[in-house]
Amino acid sequence: MNFISLFSKVNKKSVRPIYSGLLFLIVSIIVIINGFVELKQSKSELLDLMKNQAHSILKTILTSSKNTLDSEELLEESIKERLLNNASFIKILYEQKRISDDFLEDFAYKQNLFRINIVKPSGEHIYSNNKNMVRGIKKGEKHQMLNLYPIFSGEKDTIIIGIKGARFGPGIRYVVAMAAKDRSAIVVNVEAEQLVRMKETGNLEYLINQIITPGEIIYYALQDTSGIIASSGDVKDIDTIHQSGFLHQAFNSEKFFTRIYKINSSDVFEAVQQFNYKGKNIGILRIGLSLDYLEQLNSRTFNRILVNSVILFFSGIIIILIIILIQNYKTLKKQYQAVETFSGDIIRTVSDAVLVYDKLNGIKVVNSAAEKLFGIKEKDIIGKEITSLLDENACRKIYDAGTSLVNLECKLDNQVRNLLVSRNEFDDEKKDINNVLVIRDLTDLRRLESQLQRKERLTAMGALASGVAHEIRNPLNSIGTIAQQLNKDFESIANKEEYHNLTKIIYSEVKRINETVTNFLRFAKPDPILPRKFRISELFDDIINQYSVKLKLENISISLSIEYDVEVTWDKDQIRQVVVNILKNATEAVGEKGTIKIRILKLKSVERDIEIRISDNGKGIPEDIKNKIFNLYYTTKPSGTGIGLSIVQKIIDEHNGLIFVESGSGGTTFILQMPQEIS
Repeated sequence: MNFISLFSKVNKKSVRPIYSGLLFLIVSIIVIINGFVELKQSKSELLDLMKNQAHSILKTILTSSKNTLDSEELLEESIKERLLNNASFIKILYEQKRISDDFLEDFAYKQNLFRINIVKPSGEHIYSNNKNMVRGIKKGEKHQMLNLYPIFSGEKDTIIIGIKGARFGPGIRYVVAMAAKDRSAIVVNVEAEQLVRMKETGNLEYLINQIITPGEIIYYALQDTSGIIASSGDVKDIDTIHQSGFLHQAFNSEKFFTRIYKINSSDVFEAVQQFNYKGKNIGILRIGLSLDYLEQLNSRTFNRILVNSVILFFSGIIIILIIILIQNYKTLKKQYQAVETFSGDIIRTVSDAVLVYDKLNGIKVVNSAAEKLFGIKEKDIIGKEITSLLDENACRKIYDAGTSLVNLECKLDNQVRNLLVSRNEFDDEKKDINNVLVIRDLTDLRRLESQLQRKERLTAMGALASGVAHEIRNPLNSIGTIAQQLNKDFESIANKEEYHNLTKIIYSEVKRINETVTNFLRFAKPDPILPRKFRISELFDDIINQYSVKLKLENISISLSIEYDVEVTWDKDQIRQVVVNILKNATEAVGEKGTIKIRILKLKSVERDIEIRISDNGKGIPEDIKNKIFNLYYTTKPSGTGIGLSIVQKIIDEHNGLIFVESGSGGTTFILQMPQEIS
């Protein structure tokens, strides 16, 4: 029973003064004893806090130092690799005698290089991207400047000269040289201010000054067996590694060490840890923290004990405080319940799917967006494993990803969905690790982006087709007319039959080209949309009746499932052309004994609420050409024109619809998402 409930019971009954005095006496003794215990415990806790703080500072310094050194090496390696690649490319062109000053100037500008020189073993600059470069510099002087002896003498084929100050004018360069077959040196350099600046800012003193707030630390020092490498503050009197068993132990161990250490007649809290970089022991890092705050806390705690002892005599104040505590407790409880309800409402109503689960208890929270995305009810999925919603490969990808955001392609409700998944973790009151998945469905966005790209390509090709067609058509008509006239009015004396055959071939080829031009114009300037109202079932019943007999003769079965039959306002003839084109492709894909299914569904989208799925069980479309099938004149059929699906794409665009394809080893599905009406 806690003190508040005890007081509530005492307050409800008539209590004698002796019991009240005894109660206050007991409470006073408890508070005084608790104060002294708190004084001792506070000192211990502060030492632990200082230890944690010092450990955190040391880890931050060491991690930052290592990251900076790694970044410096990575940047230098990147610069070196880039320069060597460029030098190798120039070497090939030079050996092929395709180098000039103008070429080097243009190449250096495009590759963001500062200087490219090609130097003969004699020291003569034969090519340079700087047209004002002095030719014929003295051999010895140039060799000495660039240290190119190993290349000219044949000892080395590549030299990494590294960071070097500019010889003529200000600046710092990073230089490499590579040998050509004739032992000429190809010297390439680039501006290196960023690398030099990183080297300058990567030193320990700079990092510590950036990380540590002034006044937090009395001193710090990086120290090895030979002495102090870097330091700040008054460290001239600190002991060496050889003098101190404590420091010697820290130097030879990767553990974290602390101690109370006296320096300049003052006690400091010192933390020490080994600085190890790439397996090499650099030394030990020491930081000294002031103990003034510990003494101040002890003083404040003692004063608080005195004040609390005085307060105990004012029983009325204690009673008021207890009442306030009770009221605050009730208020906080109500506020907590309100916050809990509010946060729960937010999770339930957020537009992204939210799942909360742990490995022991399974799924704990499912919001309405998640129910909609996965097609489940919360009561049916609570307590089950996450793999009941996402397959093991998807879960493994989420856990193995180096970032909190993961792009997934999953099959949900027999449809491929593009999902953006964010994963975070938190510990609950039982210290169980809970995983929070926030899932955004990007499928429609990705499809729209893909269709917009295809639309831009088709628009550009259409404009080109229109221009070319008009330029070709008139001369073709003239050629065809002339060929007919020649065949009719003239006749060869020597080879009559051959003459007439040739004129017929000319006319036939002109006619064939003219048909191609007509297809050009049909794509570039299609018939205008003439929307009218009709029921979906009316259109598809007609198509099935038209093709069922033909497909039956080819031993191909076709089925129609209309799950959403409404009146639509479309161009009926053009949509018929779209469906017929897709059916024709499906017929060619399945071959004999194939199956084609047409399914019409209702979508929950605001802009497009009708989905038409035309599926076949053919061999599928290879992944490398799936994104090309809507391109104008792209075809894999020997007799195909490559214009059918491009026209399909254009018609769907003009109906403000979307078209995309899903394909695998089990067949291909063309998916059309359409609005019910178009303006």
